[in-house]
Amino acid sequence: MTGSGGPGRPTIGVVIPTCGRPSLARAVASVLGQTLAPDAVAVVVDGPADLLAAVPLPPDARIRVWPVVPARGPAHARNVGAEMVGTDLVAFLDDDDEWAPEKLRVQLDHFQEMRSAGVRHPVVACRSIVQDEEGREITRVPRHLIQPNQRVGDYLFRRRQLRPGGSTLGASMVLCEVDLVRRTPFDPSLPRHEDWDWILRVGELVGVRVAHADAMLLRYTRQPCSRSGTARASAGLAFLAAHSGDLTPCEKADYLLCVAGHSAVVQRDWVGLRTVVATALRLRAGSVWAWLALAAELVLATQRRVTGWVRGRWRTATGRGVGSSAPGGAKERAPRRYDSDRSAPAGGDVGRFPRPR
Repeated sequence: MTGSGGPGRPTIGVVIPTCGRPSLARAVASVLGQTLAPDAVAVVVDGPADLLAAVPLPPDARIRVWPVVPARGPAHARNVGAEMVGTDLVAFLDDDDEWAPEKLRVQLDHFQEMRSAGVRHPVVACRSIVQDEEGREITRVPRHLIQPNQRVGDYLFRRRQLRPGGSTLGASMVLCEVDLVRRTPFDPSLPRHEDWDWILRVGELVGVRVAHADAMLLRYTRQPCSRSGTARASAGLAFLAAHSGDLTPCEKADYLLCVAGHSAVVQRDWVGLRTVVATALRLRAGSVWAWLALAAELVLATQRRVTGWVRGRWRTATGRGVGSSAPGGAKERAPRRYDSDRSAPAGGDVGRFPRPR
């Protein structure tokens, strides 16, 4: 099969799972603005097509909209899209993320280089600019790329520094063979970490190598209330149980401390935190950096709580902040869906690419 880019070029499909957020228009524009034009774009609506009533999509013959009723989440939507596109390769994009114009071209070049080097099934990721909801750039991830022959579990979960964001893999970063997704689909039953679950399973297949193209090709929007931040520690423990045979004791312990432990602290789930710490202690394998990262998380959470309490008392004493629904006058926000499992640390250098218009 050949694509619109010329003879011998593999065809490329793009899958965009969506729940109808307005940001979908920017995501689609970034796909259609690629310097290497995709051959098919599957917009998979997690729910009825009416969710797109307020999101105008351009009249492009490559775009196909597919509603999924009843809604089953982003993992199932990605699987549906992989069946729809009918191309050799597939790339995924969440509906609140955007691509750099050269993303598909750079990743295809990297894919073909790996093929020429004898890799049967390359899975090519990229670096990402992390931004807030207003489009302000925060940082870039990952700081470290996965190394040749490095296990995905070792790359994702082993903590080798105090700062988060050293290692990152997410669906919106990936280009791979569409048959790889069809043979090893995303798991719709998982409440979180479906990206990690998929790439862990795929990374264990014979002939597969996961690699990064060393280029800043994605804008990832960090939501204030992501699924990672609102999930309880029990969800992290369930994920670990599902992969008990895929991870080493060191990887399990570091995951517990830095991922499940983080969720427990954010949710003030102290029972869950005790379970996480006790399980990590039984493994006797956690890295020093993972324990330090959890301790730092606790210190920062205590500092934020004390600061919020002091501000609340000050506003009460001065008569300000009446009607606020959260400490410090911030309004509570409902959790957002479709936020991938990608870390977004503060600080670091920032790359830029133009927004599509």
